[in-house]
Amino acid sequence: MLSSSPALHRGQFFGRVVARTDVAGLVLSETRHVPHGAVPAHAHDGALVTLVLDGSFAERVGRRTDSVEPGMVVFHPAGESHANRFNGGGAHCFNVQLGDEWLARAVEGGVSTQDRVTCPDPAVSGRALALWRESVSGDAVPLALEGLAVLLLAAVLPGSRPISPKMPSWLPRAIEQLRSSVTSPPPIRALAAEAGVHPVYFTRAFRAAAGCTPGEYIRRYRIEWACARLRGSRARLSDIAQSAGFADQSHFTRTFRRIVGVTPGAYRRAVGQG
Repeated sequence: MLSSSPALHRGQFFGRVVARTDVAGLVLSETRHVPHGAVPAHAHDGALVTLVLDGSFAERVGRRTDSVEPGMVVFHPAGESHANRFNGGGAHCFNVQLGDEWLARAVEGGVSTQDRVTCPDPAVSGRALALWRESVSGDAVPLALEGLAVLLLAAVLPGSRPISPKMPSWLPRAIEQLRSSVTSPPPIRALAAEAGVHPVYFTRAFRAAAGCTPGEYIRRYRIEWACARLRGSRARLSDIAQSAGFADQSHFTRTFRRIVGVTPGAYRRAVGQG
């Protein structure tokens, strides 16, 4: 049900916004809502995907009322009027707001963005959780956020077709582009344009063939490159971090430890030149 009243702009919510990230035409927000709170009928000026992390609420859309529970994902089309009443535990939500370019790309990819979707599928909530965890990790890579958002959108909206795990002919060139620009990888839309496919298809096919999203691939390649420098040079950790495209040494150390299991210094002492 489309609203005739003014809509909230991207990033605006009736609940308390406790975190926000703007990247690649997306606004990623965490909101908290008080127990037994009520939100009047309102709309958003762009499409919105909401993952309920904790708590529950009733959401009224026209004459229909949905019970939204933890782990559920809801897609709100742009301009949809809805009202909320929160239960005794309030709610903690992760929200993904999409710009016009994202919606246009989704439509080009053959998915519908006109209808509300309330999805309890654990596989879909897993995609949303992956995007949330990346956004709050402290070392989020824009390409990774973009790729995870594409996968989430493809999962929650109807119309997406299965992807074959067979290696696409354009994959080696896309990997070459990622590896040759480790500090500033091209956005997915640019990689997809060169491959001659839609960005949604590109991300899903890349993941099916390579076993990870483009963002995950570039992060692991940065660490692979850093490992070679740690083994073969006496360069300072801060210089290696900067050359590998990390924001700073602490960012590099966190990511290295998560992927390799030890700190860069411990890795160098074990296998490098010390």
